[in-house]
Amino acid sequence: MEILAPAGSREAFLAAVNSGADAVYLAAKSFGARAYANNFELDELAGLLRWAHLRGVAVYLAMNTLLTDAELPEALALAVRLHNLGADALIVQDWGFASQLRRLYPEITLNASTQMTLHNAAAVQQAEDAGFARVILAREVSLADITAICEQSAAEIEVFGHGALCICFSGQCLFSSLVGGRSGNRGRCAQPCRLKYQLYQKPGRPVGAPGHLLSPKDLNAIELLPELAAAGVRSLKIEGRMKRPEYVAAVTAAYAAAKQGEPYAAQALRHAFNRDFTQAYLTEQPGRDLMSYERPNNRGVKLGRLEQVTPEALILKLEAPLQVGDGLEIWVSRGGRQGFVVQELEELAPGRVRLPLRGLQGALQLQNLAAGDRVFKTADNELQSAGEAAASAYDTLPLQLHFVGLLDDKPILQAVYTYPDGERTEVWTSADYQIPLAEKRPADLALLQRQLGRLGGSGWYLAELSASMDEGIMLPASVLNQLRRDAVQALEEEILAKWRRQTKWRPVAEKLSAPPGGLQQKRQPANRPAKLPLPKLAVLVDSLAAAEAAAKAGADLIYWRGWRQYPGEQQPTAAELQRLAELGAYAVLPTIALQAELPLWRKRLAAWRQAGLAGVLVNNLWGFALLAEMPDWRPQLVADFGLNTFNAASAEAWLRKGAGRAALSRELNGRQLAQLCQRLGRPAKPLAELQVFGNLEMMNSRHCPLGALGGGRTAKQPCSGFCQQGEFYLQDEKGFQFPLCGDEFCRSHIYNGYQLCLVEELPQLLLWPGLAVLRLDLQYYAAESVGQICQIWRRALALAEAGENTALSNLKQQLAKCTDAKFTKGHFFRGVE
Repeated sequence: MEILAPAGSREAFLAAVNSGADAVYLAAKSFGARAYANNFELDELAGLLRWAHLRGVAVYLAMNTLLTDAELPEALALAVRLHNLGADALIVQDWGFASQLRRLYPEITLNASTQMTLHNAAAVQQAEDAGFARVILAREVSLADITAICEQSAAEIEVFGHGALCICFSGQCLFSSLVGGRSGNRGRCAQPCRLKYQLYQKPGRPVGAPGHLLSPKDLNAIELLPELAAAGVRSLKIEGRMKRPEYVAAVTAAYAAAKQGEPYAAQALRHAFNRDFTQAYLTEQPGRDLMSYERPNNRGVKLGRLEQVTPEALILKLEAPLQVGDGLEIWVSRGGRQGFVVQELEELAPGRVRLPLRGLQGALQLQNLAAGDRVFKTADNELQSAGEAAASAYDTLPLQLHFVGLLDDKPILQAVYTYPDGERTEVWTSADYQIPLAEKRPADLALLQRQLGRLGGSGWYLAELSASMDEGIMLPASVLNQLRRDAVQALEEEILAKWRRQTKWRPVAEKLSAPPGGLQQKRQPANRPAKLPLPKLAVLVDSLAAAEAAAKAGADLIYWRGWRQYPGEQQPTAAELQRLAELGAYAVLPTIALQAELPLWRKRLAAWRQAGLAGVLVNNLWGFALLAEMPDWRPQLVADFGLNTFNAASAEAWLRKGAGRAALSRELNGRQLAQLCQRLGRPAKPLAELQVFGNLEMMNSRHCPLGALGGGRTAKQPCSGFCQQGEFYLQDEKGFQFPLCGDEFCRSHIYNGYQLCLVEELPQLLLWPGLAVLRLDLQYYAAESVGQICQIWRRALALAEAGENTALSNLKQQLAKCTDAKFTKGHFFRGVE
């Protein structure tokens, strides 16, 4: 099992390799999911790849963001360059990008990013069949799930072992983009999960105390390394491309030692960075034990308490060592936490020190400090020094040289490098020089040691030198220097030969044309061409009554949510399923089905087949896998939003897997959607689907705040079923509310407080040739409201088709009255970073 370390800077990269990493992951300046890390220029990457490979360390390049059609050519060209530089694999999220790479450059090794939300054996098998060599699992899978996945998969399995956790399943979070326009799927997450919230039960009763209700502790699986290795995990990943080099050095060194069964510095893991630690879902369902409610950032290590505060100094009673240069934070009862760096200290007695305040007055508000306040160490000077040393160590490769010098022959130098695992590489070089007898100063071992040992800055150091040479021979320093340089170069080339590649880039993408009816706010588009078919109106509901109301009100397609809102909630009867089938309903598969839940979904799919449901909405690769197990059933398939269709290549890949159309990402803006619909336009069969109204899900999480805060759920205590006691929402410090719902699997769904409404944009949308379906997401709506909304949208479509566009604003007002909601246009005009 390799230890895979992060690198967001050159110093972090050196720290990772020098601290025992078997592999490092990083990114170029473009298309990496940590856009705010320093990342690397290509010239620098070339040197780092060479440097790592000489040490037997693999390097994976992250290109794990969603890509627009306009970005795909540049991304493909960059992928080829990274491959030719020697990247051991590319980490990829975008399925369209991956499908293009597999088709054009099958020699490039691909790893499936955790952003693909792959979390069961069925989904992993789909990725494996598509050519992925490795799958990075979602962080929510258990050790039992990992074991089952490894047993059923030929692809390598990588799991996260240490560092920050996302509260949402990676690849499914729209919180940052919908609230702040910065997309986590594009590498620019603003981390709204680390902010403060209050949970409320409607109409406004607070549940528990306010705090960082969506902020998990940090993952720490170091004690589970034997179990993870036994499960079949190929790579254990350390999170932290935004972290400092000393963090990378400390955590990598600890995991590298633990992997070998050696003692490791457990306390260094806390000193490096921690929000407190958890094993997350690896061994149990942690409930509130997963969360760091008090603070969303580094809490450090408890050092002790304030014993006395004077104008000249602080007196501390210590529970742990303290030294000059350490960073401290005092948790005060009022005025916020106060941090500073220790400039000097005086030991008064064992476990008791005095910190003079010279130079610290500006950093501290003494009036808010009091005896008894807790003190935490947030930065350890010794750890930082060790990290700096690891990040600066360069000449770390042991070189063995054997020199042969015989009179009247050419000098010969054997250079040998032995990897830590015992593998050996050797080369022989000679100089174009015939060795004569010396007239004054004959060569000796000291001369060889002096000239052949001049390796500073090359990455090598002379570990061993031996010689077989005649006495009294003459060896000029220039000859020995050149012989050394030639030997080192030849040895490096021999070691690096397997990474020498010459894949040629093959441009494939055509230039994007200007779409009709693109992003327009002030000017209405021209009349709609009569030859374009009118998009169908699809309505997503969660009950049979709502489905019947939608059908009666004129919905062309009924999408029925195939999972229940509460644990234990009654499943539809055979008669109800039959009625849904009579309405032509499609069933919606959830995005998430953990390994143990797959038998349930096989059973439900069989029931839907028996009832004759018309279609299925697939939100994750596992859905395609389970449907492929039923060759006698051919429902209509829709590639739904969980698959993150961001470009035409992705949409076309889903079509090849049997989908009839694809729901386009809700993070695309109007111009991007128009261009994509233009590409997906088919004379007889348009292929794109777009949400135009209703709920906007922002998070899908295995953690349920309702159970943790209201239901008493912990690692040792089950939930009391609090989610069944009403309706709930989270409220941030600015007063914005976000509806929160559970589901039958005790997972949570967080929605935008505003409903999406693009009714005024209908005239533009009807110009897009590839647009097949307009969707209304009316989950959680009562049947009566569903009917009213559908009727309004049917009138809106008729008016827009007839060119009577001025009446659409009135219909928007009617929608507002019957929903009692505020509206947003989502990303239609602003898009995302």
